[in-house]
Amino acid sequence: MRRLAIAAVSSANSLDETGFVQHAVRLAIRTALPAALRATASSSDLHNTDHAQHLSRAAISCEDAQDVRAAAQHAEQIASAASIHLNEKLPASNLAKLLEMNIAAKAQSAAHFAFIAAEFAMNPNRPHTIVAAITIAEALEWSRAALQDSTASIRKPKLGRAGDALLAAYSEGLVGILVEMTPGANTWLDLTHD
Repeated sequence: MRRLAIAAVSSANSLDETGFVQHAVRLAIRTALPAALRATASSSDLHNTDHAQHLSRAAISCEDAQDVRAAAQHAEQIASAASIHLNEKLPASNLAKLLEMNIAAKAQSAAHFAFIAAEFAMNPNRPHTIVAAITIAEALEWSRAALQDSTASIRKPKLGRAGDALLAAYSEGLVGILVEMTPGANTWLDLTHD
């Protein structure tokens, strides 16, 4: 995060904000959203189901997408179907579990917010960079939440590491975008090495 802050300050006043947000949205849909979809596909409740296969294919589609908006929209539909499947498996007597958001619903939320961000960022007539930036942050948080659930479901120690690693990788990706878009963005990055 320190590197991102320094690159952002170094890019001040010379950054094409619309272009940056578009790149940030693409990065999230091509990296964070597939991680959430794969975590959902590998959850014990969906393992070896058609839903798991569809989620895995949707993750690949997001990674390879030229049209990230369409890929996020498709991922939302796939995750929604998986979420409905998980809720249908629960007995009606388990009200607490029915009310709790399942891992597929979290992936669905990640995809939903990623789709909205792409809608706002990629609008050629009038991009809404602030709204796109806010909604992609929400998509990242839901992706992190899905990863958190996947590590909790298999009882891995040190919960949260997968989500933290996702955010750290995304942050470093943003540094790369800033360096590519603004010549002076890497001027002070050497200060961040320990």
